[in-house]
Amino acid sequence: MAELLYVDHQIEHLKMKKAGIIANPDDWTDTDITAVSVQSKIDVLELAKKIVLDNEVVLHNSRLAARKAAEVGKVDDDLLVLKVKGRYAANTEKWAEYGVDAHDAITSKKEAAVPAKGMIKSIEDGPDAEGFIIKGKAIQLVDVYEWQKGVGSIADANIIPVFVHLITNKKCKIIDDDVQKGIRYFYRYRAYNAHGFGEWSEPVSKIQ
Repeated sequence: MAELLYVDHQIEHLKMKKAGIIANPDDWTDTDITAVSVQSKIDVLELAKKIVLDNEVVLHNSRLAARKAAEVGKVDDDLLVLKVKGRYAANTEKWAEYGVDAHDAITSKKEAAVPAKGMIKSIEDGPDAEGFIIKGKAIQLVDVYEWQKGVGSIADANIIPVFVHLITNKKCKIIDDDVQKGIRYFYRYRAYNAHGFGEWSEPVSKIQ
């Protein structure tokens, strides 16, 4: 996710400062700045990062549990539809009292399918060449889109990086302002509905 990239950036800068202090200890004897004091600041950032990652795992597992619960609920509902139709086969006007009408049926396999695979159509520079505007192909029967981001190799666009969660939204388009000049960023997305996640789109990258 974007905020973790910023945290990582700050951690690396503090580590460089700590290395300089360790290499030149005599230059810092008249101050309260030490390698230990800088490390304490790094520890704060590392803990903040860990909390975010732990919460991401909890959120992901909660989404999976909710999806499974919805799947069980759908099966139960389909069975009840059949029972209502069977019990009132001779009096279909009663179906409406149960929220069932003559056109209701068990969801077909096509309707029960997870969303189709996504496809990123474009990555454009944002206003004043700050950040990116990423547009994906809209997918039918979607509740939300989940977007991920990764920092890749400047020299080789074929090396796919590790992805982290960036944003979950209802539009097949995002704006990412948290980018640095000269760094290659990768993006991908997938769609989600009550039946599960679709496949990730093929990763697409750009350098600003």
